[in-house]
Amino acid sequence: MSPLSTEHLAVFLAPSEVLAVRRRGIPRRIVETKSCPVPAREGTDGGDWSGAVAALSEVLREGACRRLEVMLSGHFMRYQLLPWRDDLQDPEEELAAARLGFADVFGDVAATWSIRLSHDAPGIPRLAAAVDAGLVEAISDAAQAAGALLVSLQPSLVAVANCWRRHFDRKCSAWLVVHEENRLSLALLEHGRWQWLRSLRVGADWCATLPQLIDYECLLANAESAATEVLVFAPDQATLSLRSDTPLRFRQLSPKASGAYSPLSDGRFGFAMIG
Repeated sequence: MSPLSTEHLAVFLAPSEVLAVRRRGIPRRIVETKSCPVPAREGTDGGDWSGAVAALSEVLREGACRRLEVMLSGHFMRYQLLPWRDDLQDPEEELAAARLGFADVFGDVAATWSIRLSHDAPGIPRLAAAVDAGLVEAISDAAQAAGALLVSLQPSLVAVANCWRRHFDRKCSAWLVVHEENRLSLALLEHGRWQWLRSLRVGADWCATLPQLIDYECLLANAESAATEVLVFAPDQATLSLRSDTPLRFRQLSPKASGAYSPLSDGRFGFAMIG
């Protein structure tokens, strides 16, 4: 495999590995994919991001990169769905309310987090995404050291939703399910608007239990409309064995195949592909 030398590098940053897709030209074409494993550290979990950043730096050192786009694993993220509040006057007050919400759930550690809110019209719930500010700074430093411009940094869940945004906008309501190693994020969207979101740890049998999980989330969300469309993004699995004895309609999402990428053989690079 040749060194990574590219005009655009899309990277999926996860606790166990860093996956990179290199593109060049107009229109952009894939010229290389690369996986860099993150050494396991005893007594750590997804909250420890230092190994992943070290792997990112290694990838960047292997070749020039003009533009860098990073998708963050859900293991590094915390989410809250904030109801619309008429008493908040500007984005600064909305951000302060979001920080208080995270502090109520996670404690004082939330003071060290970088928080971003979704850009939605007034009256619509806001998606708040939080990540350790140290991780954001470390990624920015790694890009700068490599002479790369960091053009995008977003959670993998948001990247998936944005990639298939047109599909969600056409649906009255639909569930989005995003699977990573040992983690599942479930979101309910109505006309493309966030209505419910929760992330949880799962085992290898998550496919078999997905219908029951969706039913349970419907109860938790107190969903007024029964969404039966379930869109599943699980790039590490070429095909999903999903139950048919359920009123839910499942559809597996995957990036389009190209000359250098096949969802069947290269699916593990799916998160980096949607950048």
